[in-house]
Amino acid sequence: MDRVSNPQRSGPRRGHATGEYRTDFPTTRANSPQAVVAVQASLRHADIALGNSIVMFAQSLGTAILLAASNALFQGALQSELPKQAPLADAAAIIAAGATRFRDFVGERDLPGVLLAYSLAVDRVFYLAAGVSGLAVLTSLLLGWVNIRRREDVGGGAVQLRDLVAGGGAGVI
Repeated sequence: MDRVSNPQRSGPRRGHATGEYRTDFPTTRANSPQAVVAVQASLRHADIALGNSIVMFAQSLGTAILLAASNALFQGALQSELPKQAPLADAAAIIAAGATRFRDFVGERDLPGVLLAYSLAVDRVFYLAAGVSGLAVLTSLLLGWVNIRRREDVGGGAVQLRDLVAGGGAGVI
């Protein structure tokens, strides 16, 4: 059934009103083609299928592990920060209500503290994401560099390099 026209759901679109994660954006797998091209340029023809499947598996497993770790980090940070930032608020009710309905359980006096606790918990998740991204950049520097341009013999021992991108420039070596 269509998410937008389902009359049993509250709010205009499910996902926007409930705070759910949407994973069907066009940029969800934006880095996959780069990994596939790197595998195709680095491996022998017979090993490309296995290499691509390992890369896709590693990307999916890494995403699943980091999503679980981020969720655990957020929940832990929120549980530890709520009593510090809003000592009179009911932390269990706030966490159970979620990010979209916690205001129903929070008084005006405690609202700034609860918002600060949420902000600090989200900050910790972003620190994790930044750290993992930095680690990915550092480990990518340890990999070998492979020229991914096609080599075509143009005669006389010269090799013409042509970019894999359509309309890319070419040069003779």
